[in-house]
Amino acid sequence: MEWNHIKYFLKMAETGSLLSAAKELQVSQPTLSRHLTALEDDLGTAVFTRKTKGLELTAAGEQLREYAEQMSESAMAIERIAMGADLTLAGPVTITVVDSIGTEWLTENLFAFHEKFPDIELTLRIEDSSADLMRKEADIAIRMYRPEQPDLIGKKVGVMTYGLYSSEKYLSTAGEPKKLRDIQDHRMVLATGTILKFVKPLLKEMNIKLGKVAFSANSAIALAKATRMGYGIGIHSSFSALRYPELKPVLNGHQKYSEIWLVTHEDIHRSARIRAVFDYLSELFAGYMKQLRAKEDLSAL
Repeated sequence: MEWNHIKYFLKMAETGSLLSAAKELQVSQPTLSRHLTALEDDLGTAVFTRKTKGLELTAAGEQLREYAEQMSESAMAIERIAMGADLTLAGPVTITVVDSIGTEWLTENLFAFHEKFPDIELTLRIEDSSADLMRKEADIAIRMYRPEQPDLIGKKVGVMTYGLYSSEKYLSTAGEPKKLRDIQDHRMVLATGTILKFVKPLLKEMNIKLGKVAFSANSAIALAKATRMGYGIGIHSSFSALRYPELKPVLNGHQKYSEIWLVTHEDIHRSARIRAVFDYLSELFAGYMKQLRAKEDLSAL
């Protein structure tokens, strides 16, 4: 039985839709449909019932899914073992990271690594959800929490703080808040979407009525730009604050922080290229923490 039939079947079962599965697999719907037809011909039975809302697993499909997932896990394990034995400093390495770290700071700082190891192909997955390292959705993850799965290797490399910031332009016209309750009288630059989960702890601690939202976005770069332009007061990370000195701290001391962890799977940690990227990132975050300590009081952390 062709492995691609099984791989595509699992994605269709996961998404419940030919269209969604085709997008995630980056293949055409007709290609996916042909694989499904071939799989059902091989098995001599239907694995999906086609409905107007999408695909629904048949009883045979439910049984197949259980064994297909086991096959998928075994295939991923074989790939990880093979990668772990690779001693060449060449080949692809995928890093998953949140927008506030990856889009500008990490992209810029990885260039020195590229110059040293030009044969290592770096791919950044900028996302605020956690990639599944067990299924090789990424090789290295930069996460805001400690890994709990026993097969993962994690190293704490620093912290990311969040605080209130604005611009000289805005504060010169609207005035600077003296107390937390003054925030409700100001215009706000507010995160939306998955970014909001990182600033919710600070918002909860503030326990105040927020001011009128003047600008919102699901991009850390857009939010930092809006605050620097003078839209209002925003909540930004230390990566933005270090990068843009125009961001002026407001009510300094009302901050929250998230730990930063480098994470990879133990099977691939011995791979020369994975180790090279992992070690470089460790050094990179050490330099970042030195900058952060010089600017902020981290004694309470």
